[in-house]
Amino acid sequence: GRSAFFSTQRVQKIFGELAELLVQCLKEKRLDIYFESLREKGSVFYRLGVPFEEVIISLHLFEETCLEQFLNAYPNRSQLPELICAMEELHHEGLTYLANSYFETMKKEMQKLTNSLLEENKGLETELAQVKDAFFSHTRKEITSMQLMLSGINHKLRTRVYQLSRIQKMSDALENEFHIP
Repeated sequence: GRSAFFSTQRVQKIFGELAELLVQCLKEKRLDIYFESLREKGSVFYRLGVPFEEVIISLHLFEETCLEQFLNAYPNRSQLPELICAMEELHHEGLTYLANSYFETMKKEMQKLTNSLLEENKGLETELAQVKDAFFSHTRKEITSMQLMLSGINHKLRTRVYQLSRIQKMSDALENEFHIP
């Protein structure tokens, strides 16, 4: 299949920055900054074409790494269950921010594409109507021209038939004149 978006270098860069930000936000008690960063990353990941499954897997690996680091560094072992629950809650909320942003960006991009396709469709409909009108107009002109030509031919044929019938009558009359008994 296709190669993964998150190469080793990208993982180190993206999630290293995210880990530093998480630690800084925990120290300052400003998780809103961390969540805003996740929101931005969700949008960026979609625009870069990262499959959502890959984002989720990477984020779960990030969570596990963070949890392991906090567990190793946490001095009060009696509060580990509370720490684990708090970290799980933190990561689930972060995942919610990231997923909402990812899919909101997807929705906006799909709406742009839909609007673009609708505009293109309207343009094509207009172009088709113009071509159709031009074709029918041209066809009407050709039919009118043919009708005039056929009318002229019909008139000439009638005139010739009339002339032939007059000649035939005159011939019959002359023939009858010479055969008088």
